[in-house]
Order: sequence, then C-alpha cells, then structure tokens
Amino acid sequence: MIKSKEIERKKSITDQKESSNSGTNCYTLFLNDIKSTHSQQGRKFPRNFIKTTKYTILTFVPKNLLEQFRRLSNFYFLCVLIIQLVPQISPLLPLTSILPLSFVLIITATKEALEDYSRYQSDKKNNLEPYTVVRDGKLETVPSQDICVGDIVRIQNGQQIPADLVLVSTSHEEGLCYVETSNLDGETNLKVRKALLDTNKLQTADEISSLRGSIVYETPNERLYRFNGRIVIQGKENIIHSLNHTMFLQRGSQLRNTKFIYGVCVYAGVDTKLFLNQQPPPSKFSTVEKLLNRLILFVFIFQIIICLLCAVTSSFYQSMVAIDMPYLGDKISLSIFGVRNFFTYFILFNTMIPISLWVTLEMVKVGQAKFMEWDINMRSKVVTIDTITGEEKEVEKGCKAKTSNLNEDLGRIQHIFSDKTGTLTENIMRFCKCSIGSDIFDEKENPGSLIRALEASIATNEQKISNGTACTKYQITQSFLRILSLCHTVISEVDEATGNITYQSQSPDELALVHTASNNGFVFLDRRSDEILLRENGVDTSYALLAILEFSSARRRMSVIIRTPEGTIKLLTKGADMAISCRLINDKERNSARDETLNFLKSFSREGYRTLMLAERDLTIEEYEDWKQSFIQASNTIENREEKIESVCELIEKDLTLVGTTAIEDKLQNQVPETIAYLLEAGLHIWVLTGDKQETAVNIGYSCRLFDPSMELIFINTETSDECGSGNKTPVIDIIIPSLQNEYGLVIDGHTLAFALSDHKEKFLRLGRACKSVICCRVTPLQKALVVRVVKQSEKKISLAIGDGANDVSMIQEAHVGIGIFGKEGTQAARASDYCIHQFHHLKRLLCVHGRYSYIRVSGLIQYSFYKNMSFTLCLLWFSFNSLFTGQTIFDSWIITFYNILFTSLPPFFYGLFEKDIDEDSILQYPNLYKSIHSSPILSKKSFFIWNICGLWHSLVTFFGIKFLFDNDVMSANGHVAGIWTLGTLVATCSILTVNCRMAIETKLWNYITLIGIGISLVSFFIMLILYSYFLPLNSNMFDIFSTQMEVGQYYFAVIICIIVALIPDFCLKYYSRQYYPKDVQILKEKAKLNLSSKEFQMKEFNNANNIARA
Repeated sequence: MIKSKEIERKKSITDQKESSNSGTNCYTLFLNDIKSTHSQQGRKFPRNFIKTTKYTILTFVPKNLLEQFRRLSNFYFLCVLIIQLVPQISPLLPLTSILPLSFVLIITATKEALEDYSRYQSDKKNNLEPYTVVRDGKLETVPSQDICVGDIVRIQNGQQIPADLVLVSTSHEEGLCYVETSNLDGETNLKVRKALLDTNKLQTADEISSLRGSIVYETPNERLYRFNGRIVIQGKENIIHSLNHTMFLQRGSQLRNTKFIYGVCVYAGVDTKLFLNQQPPPSKFSTVEKLLNRLILFVFIFQIIICLLCAVTSSFYQSMVAIDMPYLGDKISLSIFGVRNFFTYFILFNTMIPISLWVTLEMVKVGQAKFMEWDINMRSKVVTIDTITGEEKEVEKGCKAKTSNLNEDLGRIQHIFSDKTGTLTENIMRFCKCSIGSDIFDEKENPGSLIRALEASIATNEQKISNGTACTKYQITQSFLRILSLCHTVISEVDEATGNITYQSQSPDELALVHTASNNGFVFLDRRSDEILLRENGVDTSYALLAILEFSSARRRMSVIIRTPEGTIKLLTKGADMAISCRLINDKERNSARDETLNFLKSFSREGYRTLMLAERDLTIEEYEDWKQSFIQASNTIENREEKIESVCELIEKDLTLVGTTAIEDKLQNQVPETIAYLLEAGLHIWVLTGDKQETAVNIGYSCRLFDPSMELIFINTETSDECGSGNKTPVIDIIIPSLQNEYGLVIDGHTLAFALSDHKEKFLRLGRACKSVICCRVTPLQKALVVRVVKQSEKKISLAIGDGANDVSMIQEAHVGIGIFGKEGTQAARASDYCIHQFHHLKRLLCVHGRYSYIRVSGLIQYSFYKNMSFTLCLLWFSFNSLFTGQTIFDSWIITFYNILFTSLPPFFYGLFEKDIDEDSILQYPNLYKSIHSSPILSKKSFFIWNICGLWHSLVTFFGIKFLFDNDVMSANGHVAGIWTLGTLVATCSILTVNCRMAIETKLWNYITLIGIGISLVSFFIMLILYSYFLPLNSNMFDIFSTQMEVGQYYFAVIICIIVALIPDFCLKYYSRQYYPKDVQILKEKAKLNLSSKEFQMKEFNNANNIARA
C-alpha cells in the first residue's frame, strides 16, 4: 500500500513537470488511466463517433428548405408565391406558382436526401465496427464509436485503424509494422511504422496494462504526415522518448503484413487527421454561371420596368376611362390602384425568369459528367489492390468528375498550368547514367558497369598501394554504392519461399537507386531500429544506424549517419545539386572533380535526365556526440520541432566531400507531344511549372513539343530584383518585350520568378502573354499556386491546372478548373481536383470534345429557356393594351403552370444532353474548332439580347397574328363566338408550337430521343386541351373550347400562318450567315459531305464498270 502511494506520488510530480513544460497548446494523456486523462481541467476529448451527414429526420425539412431558399432564384419565386396568395392582387391561381416551385424543391431535396442517406450508411458502418481494447488487464470488444482518448487498442492484420494511435508494440521483434494509407492519400505502397523498443516488449494484455506514464503531444491539426510529442515511461527511472510520425497511425489506414499491434488512442472522432482533412474543397462557379446571374439581373430589371409602366398606365386609364364605366366597381385611390396593379403584373410577368432552368441545368450537367466518366476513350488499365485478399489486380478505370459545375468551363480554357513529373512523364524512374570523379558510367547501355569497375580496381596491383589512384577509385566507387544502398527510406520484403527481395517506397527515384545498387553487388536486405543490413559482393554486412536526417521539400536532401564495419562514423547525403554543392568543403584536393562533375550534371540535364548529387563526410566521435545532444533536444520539442531539427541538421551537413552524381530517366507519357501540339494549335497558352533543373526542363520542353525547334527561347536568370526588372542597367524584361515578333518561349527559374511576381508583375505578365509557352523551373509548390493566381487575376481568362502529386494541390485549387492525375505519387491531387484522369493525353478529349460540347449545350439551353419564356410572357403584355391594363390574363392558370414543367421542358433538356454541332473525329482533327469558341463565344450579353429580341418578335407575331386572323368573333354557323379563353388557347397553341419549332431549327444532331422530347411536349399540351374540352369539372371556362376550335378550318390556318411568319426571319438570318459568313464548323461539315458524295460517286462508277466487265 505504501509502495503504491509512493508510485502515485512520483507519477503526480512527473505529470506536473510535464504539464508545466508542455504549455497550453498540447494534449496530455495518462497511460492506462482513463479517469485522470479525461478529468483534466479545461480539456474535453471528443468521442470516436463520426458524423458526416448534414441532416437528421427532424431537421431535414426545415434545414433543406432554408438552404434552398438561400438561392436567389428560389427566394424570388417564393416571394411571387406569397404575393399570389393575396386574391385581390393575383390574377392567377396560386397553383401556378406552387406546382413549379414544389417541383424544383422536391427534385433538389430528393437528391440531397439520397446523398445524405448514403453518408449516414457509411457513418453507421464505421461507428459500429467492432474493435478490441485493453481495459483492466483484459481484452474487451467495443464498437469503434466507444473508443476514447487514452484507450489502448489491439489491431489485427487487415483491420483498419479506428482512431489516431501512437504505436506501443507490434508482433515484430524489432517493433515494426506495415500500413497502407490509400484511404488517406491514395498511395498503395506500404509504409513502415516503428514502436519504441522500451514498449515493444509488452506483448500481452497483462503486460500492456502494467504500462504507466504519460504522453504529451500537439493539439489536433490537419497535417497528415506530422506528429510531434514525447512519452514518459515510469519505472525505477523515468524514460523519456520523442514521438514523431514514424510511430503514428492515422485513422483510415490499414494494418498489413503484421499479425497484431497495440496502440494508444491520442485523437478520436472529429480530432482525427482523416476527419480534419475531409473539409470540402473551395467552391468554384463556372464563368457561365456567373454570367447567368448577371443576365437574370438584367431580366429582373426589365420585368420591374415593365411592371411599373403597366401600373402607371393602368392608373391613367382608371382616372380617365374607368370613371365612365361604373360596372367596373367602386372607385378607389389611384395610388392604391397603381400599387395593386404593379404586384398584379409582377405575378403575370414572373415567368420571364424560367423557374425550371436551374433544375434542368443541374440535371443536364450531371448527365454531361456521366458521359465523361463513361467515355471508353478516356479509360486506362490501372493496378489496384483487392481490399479483401490484398492481391494486385488490373482493372480499367476512366475519368472521374468530382463536380459538374464546371463542365462548360472545360470548353473555354485559355491557360493551362501543368506539373511535369508524373503529369507529362510516367514517374517510372530508370537509372541510366552516373558520374564518379572524372568517370561516367552508363548503366542503361552497360548494366553492372559499376561493379565491374569496382572489381577491376581490386584486381589491379595498384590498389595495394595505399595512396594509389586505383585505391582512390575503389574507395570512391564503394562510397557511391554505399550511399545508394544506405541513404533511403525503402522497405524490403523477402519472399520466404524463393528468397527474392522486393522493394517498396514512396519515392520512385529511391527505388531506382536501390535497384541499381543491388544490381551492382550492394544489396539492401533489411532495416532495423538501429542498423541496416547489406549484402556487399555476397557478404552480409551490418551498418549501425545512428541518425536519419529526413528529406523535405525545403531541405531538398536526405542524410543518414552510420557507423561502418571499420568503425568510422560517416554522414551520407544525397539531394538536389543546389542543396549539395553549396555545402561542399572548399578544398580542391578533396573535391578535385567538382567542376568536372558540375559539367556532367549540365550534360545529363540537357539529355532530359533527373539528377542528384551524392556526398559524404567523416565525423569524429566527439563531433557526433556533441551534435547528437542538440538533435535529441530538438527532437523532444513539440512546438516548431521541424524548424529546430532543420537548424540542427545544418550544423552537421557541411564540409561535404563530393562522391558523384546520378542521372535518372523519367519517360514521357504516351501521346504527350501530340496532345501539347494540338492544345497549342487550339490557342491555349501552356505553362509548365516544375522543380527540375533548367536544362532538364528545357529538354523535356522540346521532347513534348512545348518548344518548337524554330522557336527562339528567352532565358531569364537573375540574382537580384534590380537586375530582373529595374535599376541602373536596362531591365532584362524591358529589353526582351519590344523584340517579340515571331514565336517565342520563355524559361525562368524560381529565384528570378520570386522577383518577377513581387516587384515586376506587370512586365512579367506582358512577357508571358507574348510567349507561346512558358517553363518555370526550380519552383516551389507555393510559387506554383502564386503563378496561377497572378495570371488568373490579371488576364481574366479561364485557367486550368493539372498535376499528380501533393505538391500540386494548392495550384489545382487555385485555378478555375483543377485536373488531378491518378499517378505514382498517390491521389492527393486527384482528391483535391474537380476532374480526375489517368493520362495526360486524356486532357485533349476532356477539353476539346466534352468541354466544347458542354459549353455549346449549356449556352444553348440557357438562351433558349429565356427566349421561350419571353415569347410566351410578352403575349400578356400585348393583351394589356386590349384590357385597359387591368391585369387580366388570357392564359388559363394550368397552361401557365405546365408551360415550363411539361410543354417546353424536354426539348431543351435533351438538347443540353445530346446536341453536337460536329462529330468528335473532326474536333480532334481540327484544333481551330476549339479556338473558335474563344473568338466568338456562344453565350454573351449580345447573343442573349438577340435571343430575347427573337422572343419579342415571336410574341408579337403570335398575339397580333391570331388577333388579326380571328378578328371576327363568330367561330361557326351555330352561333358560337370566340371569347377571351378562345383567344388565349389559340395564342398559347401558337406560342408553344413556335418555340418547339425554334428548338428544332437550333438542333444540329437529330436522334430518336430528340424527336421523342418534342413529341411528348406537344402531345401533352393537346391532351390537356382535350381533357379541358370534354370534362367540365376541370375548368368551366375552358369547357368545349378546343373541341370547337378543332372543327373550324380557320384555326389550323391561323396557327400555321403565324408559325411560318414568326420563323421566316430565323430561316433567312441562318441562310444569310451560313451562305456569306460561314463558321468553321459549317465549312467542315460541307467539306465532309462533298468528300462523302465524291466517294459515293466513285464507288458507283466502279461498280458500274465491274458490272459491264462481267457482262
């Protein structure tokens, strides 16, 4: 009892010390003490319950309605409905607004409900998944939602990690385990995680329950690959270890190739990395949608003006005419009368804005997105891992549309910003060449050349001389192969049956380096906590692993500190030439081949290879021990750990001795040159943003036809901002811009780019605008996004960014349209993008076929929707001149109700799905067809105005044509006369037939679905009129009207004449423009017809000649 109290006292003291050191920005948990963990003041840990749904059964209706009425269009029609409920104002039944609005709301709500129910099912499955936890020395099975911070969870092989865990122990004797993180970042290669040796010895529930101590760690954040903390293990003496991402298991990752692990839960539920990274990407709206909002505003203003004019005119007639007509009712105040009639006309003319447009647009865009996904020409065979068996299998996958909002913008792209590695290239690395000292080795043409050089230097008698040349060559070649086989993060897996070794790595470059070392006698066998095992020329060798200085995009290098079998301590480094060359010792004797090696680097880069520099440094024991203390201290900090570790690394990564360079080939993807040539000819400006060396980037630029041999390249490489754009000397950019007469390409490095974007933005943009293609090399991920933002904001043109890696995410999200490529670097880019493809050449079809068609279809759909409503609604305005502006309607309420929903909805819907102005093969053959969309946009303020003028003309012809032809009210010999509803029925019939015929004129591609759409629209209208005529209860005003009209020949004559007169100008204008100002599409279609006719004529002549010969 006394001993127990003493332990708890020590524990309390330790905890207090930790709390005082950890600060308020850290979490603290106590191992195997849930009560103390959750009883901390000011700290409340969430449950491991995940909820991604937006609604519940109780909140669905109010919350969904609130969201829908936040849309301006829905709110507008709600206001119309409220006004319409006032009987003294509304000339129409409230159902004319209730039904269309309900239709829109129900369709949208149904879609939202189905999506949310799918999320609910997924949440339920995850929350109720059973897991085993250690409680009171026993293993208990609990659902995932009941796991809490501080619980120690046992995970079996193949299970998903239910919460963010810190690894305590594994079934592996070295504390290793393997996880797959495809649910997090899309990477299917296995990643290694390692438990501390002090905790890995705990293998049973009883042993785990005896663990006492605490963990202090950082508060929840969304950075997947970072975790900083420290653990205090209580015992006879407290043991403190730093914790980092190598001991951290994220929720959603899967345990693989490991029997079991124990891990303590540090983040649960909404605090987990997976949940924090599930935030929706930034909302993007297409330029067409933004233009549509402005056009709606214009129509609304026009509607208000018409309503005001009608209200004023009605007040005038009330004061001047109605005074002599007492049967019109009691006289009321003119102001009240005018206000009432304003709202009356507001209700009558509300159909100027088509209520069904938004639902139709949304359904059409979803259909267009499905066509992209179903396109067999955009499918590729990809290797996936079966989640059940863990086996690899090859399946066909196509494009993935993450959103349908931007379909039409794909057809109007003018700037493309592309990554290089993995986007233009395959990201499959092949070791080709290397240089060691003054020698170059070609592993591509002569595999194993390094081992032969090593054996030759051993066999030479000169190697016996300790200071001879051969000995120096032997040592430097051995150092080169050692760096390749030791300085990496590759994981090895040995097949127990065959003994074959397979390697896995997040970096394709490292795989190529390790394979090359293996092919040359330095085989990487295994990595343990404190050693690396190699097989050097058939002899198993152990190297003590003292420290790993990890690679980062800021450092651009990786280093390891090892103790060789000879007992010396060495720092082995590999990285970009910029990161290594500045850290070489300034000693000509030790780096005698420095200048020659740099020349080799330039030569390799010109050939298009990716290059790395390799260097090493001998360390004394005292030097290493002094540095180690600083490294441990930096590793144990929680806040700003990365920056402190980087500063400590700088202390030892200096005075390096150059060993050699490597040249790795990354081949271009299939059809990349043809795709880029097509896009350039289509008028697109292409910017390639890469971290590669300038020479490598330029070589790739020529290989992929970004640069033409006849094109003159402009290189801008400066050291200062003054030299770049201003100062005493003539500015570099000012020298270049006036001389641009022919085609030019621009190449600028990241250092100069920083000056250009910050101090000389306008000059840089002028130069970039004048050049056909631009390559920005040596750029950082932040600079990629900045370039996209600057060009997008200044040029006011639609931009597209395409990439495949995590470093491209910011660029993809910054552009108007983001395209992700499923590549070797995982799916971070694909997850953050708007559309995903598997190969760069699919971009050509995505933009020029699907994007172009989508723009044409959506533009036509929008303009036609406003045209048909304007044509129908303005008939009510013309009738007002006959009714003394009393607000009387001539259309039956049900005709107005179903006009948008049924009588005219299907033709534009099918137009938006299936319209094609020309076949796909012609588009892919003639890039100018994409370019013409930019020079003469289909949807603009001018074209919208023309369409509405057309609607105005059709309304005039429809109303006044019918009124003129039916000037005599007597319809038949039996004395039936035509009244207001007869006139309204005729006008509605003529209007509906006219707008459907207008759609037929606009349609370029006819198929049975288009015919069915027009047929259903017309048939449904006439069925409704027939029902009106024969069933009195439906509407007494409309009873027997249509049946009487059907018996009068004048009815048919009037409708036909009005339709012909209305459409004659359309035919004339189309004939004139096609005959004298033909578009590229029309010329190509005529050319195709002529070629086809010529071939048919030749075939006919050939057949005739054969028949004569046989006779």
